[in-house]
Amino acid sequence: MANLYKSVAITTRANFDSLYTTPSSTQAIVKSIYFSNHNTGTYYVSAKVEISNGGTQFYLLNSGSVPPNTTLQILDGNFVLNADCDLYVWCDQSSAVHASASILEIS
Repeated sequence: MANLYKSVAITTRANFDSLYTTPSSTQAIVKSIYFSNHNTGTYYVSAKVEISNGGTQFYLLNSGSVPPNTTLQILDGNFVLNADCDLYVWCDQSSAVHASASILEIS
């Protein structure tokens, strides 16, 4: 088995965008997910997982608030994603918050 550590990041928009997709034949351990607000207003963010390309969706965080000039960490422990799962993030204001994750891929 090969292990690969990755960091992924995007600037959030006012719709759900994919932060990470687990490759086929791979499992991923999400070590951390952060939302960083670099503006002066409070914004609301969400993170959800979709199981296997169009399957069941569930929220890891639904409309959590991120005050001005702060960072919100939403995982207290590891979270496992199986092959072909997607991690999506959202913010109520486009370009207001950065989302990032640290991930260990196992293939």
